Amino acid sequence: MQITQGQIRISASDLANFLACRHLTRLDLLRANRALAVPYAFDVGFEALIKRGEAHERTVLESFWAKGWGVTEIASPFGAEAEAARSTADAITTGVDVIYQGVLLRSVRGDGDRLALYGRPDFLIRAGLLDAPDGEPRPDHPHYEVVDAKLARSAKARAVLQSTFYNHLLTEAQGIEARWMHLALGNGEFASFKCSEFAAYERQVRRLLGDFIAGDTGENPPSSPYPEPVEHCAI
Repeated sequence: MQITQGQIRISASDLANFLACRHLTRLDLLRANRALAVPYAFDVGFEALIKRGEAHERTVLESFWAKGWGVTEIASPFGAEAEAARSTADAITTGVDVIYQGVLLRSVRGDGDRLALYGRPDFLIRAGLLDAPDGEPRPDHPHYEVVDAKLARSAKARAVLQSTFYNHLLTEAQGIEARWMHLALGNGEFASFKCSEFAAYERQVRRLLGDFIAGDTGENPPSSPYPEPVEHCAI
């Protein structure tokens, strides 16, 4: 979660964090407002997990190269997200096979542009390059589907929620909703999901997060959530 020029930028991870623990979202908001410092800057286990995730993502990328698919990588230095989003839109228009590290960005309508949604899916892949699990036809109009690389060997709810968030932004960027989204799992397999089956749930979680942020940054912010232990406490 970032605050830039008075605008709160929500990412897919913020959505998943809110679902896991609302207290975590309060801490993220405090940190974004520079009211709370991270207690430590380096964690060996977390850094090792990041490196493993990056290696897996690279393996997926190399598998696409091995198939002979064209790949366009989107550079996104800090502070240049809007330019990266335009580059992503241009790549979607050209119809390249795979867009790597694309950026999807938009303001939330009806909120004075105070909230923005920011997505950076690992891959956007041209529909039809990956098989449809049920064999049903995709929409005729050329479009892209989300592929996110995850180390887990099975699909987790958090990962599916994040991919649905990306698909929501992708739908606005390309003007058509993809039928499928995919997780590239740590065992080398792809898990595919119908976007329409998870869209309503993602909208609900995103709405609840927006309401939580609005209340937290208002004149009378809510008290901290009751510290009821949750599964995410272990992390």
